[in-house]
Amino acid sequence: MEQKEFNDIFISLKDKVFKYARAVLSDTAEAEDVTQDIFEKLWSNNNNEYQYKNVEPYLIRSTKNLCLDRIKHKKVVAKNSENIKLLSNHHVEPVGEKKEVSQIIKTIINELPKKQRMIIHLRDIEGYEFDEIIEATGIEPNAIRVNLSRARKTVKQELIKTMNYGL
Repeated sequence: MEQKEFNDIFISLKDKVFKYARAVLSDTAEAEDVTQDIFEKLWSNNNNEYQYKNVEPYLIRSTKNLCLDRIKHKKVVAKNSENIKLLSNHHVEPVGEKKEVSQIIKTIINELPKKQRMIIHLRDIEGYEFDEIIEATGIEPNAIRVNLSRARKTVKQELIKTMNYGL
C-alpha cells in the first residue's frame, strides 16, 4: 500500500471508525486513541504480502475488537483496584448472622437449575450487564430476563422459608 492509497483510505474512513469507537466506548478521547491505533496498525501491516480486498470491514472489525479489549481491561483494572482498596482497609469476613445469611444464599444459588444459576451469578455476583451476559452465553435477552427473575424469586422464597423455619 502506497502513501497516497493509505491517505485516501484514512480520509474516507477515519470518521466512520471514530464514530463507531465512540458509540462502543462512550468516551471521545478513548475513541480518538482507538482510531489512531487502528490506522497505525493498518499502516504497520502495510508491508505484508496480504493486501485487504476491502479495507472497511477489516477496520470496523478491528475497531470493535480493540474497543472490547479496552472495555475488558477497564473492568479488570476496576476490579483489581476494588480488591486492593478492600485489602488496604483490612476487610474482614462478615460475622455472625450476616455470614450465615450469606452462606445460605450461596447454598440456595448453588441448588438452582444450571441456566438460572449461571445467569444470577453473572448478573448479581459478577456484576455483568445484560449485553455482556448475552454475548457470554448466547442466550436470548428475554430468556435471560425470565431466568434471572425466576432465580431471584426462588432465592427470595427459599431465604424467607429458611429464615422463618430454619433448615
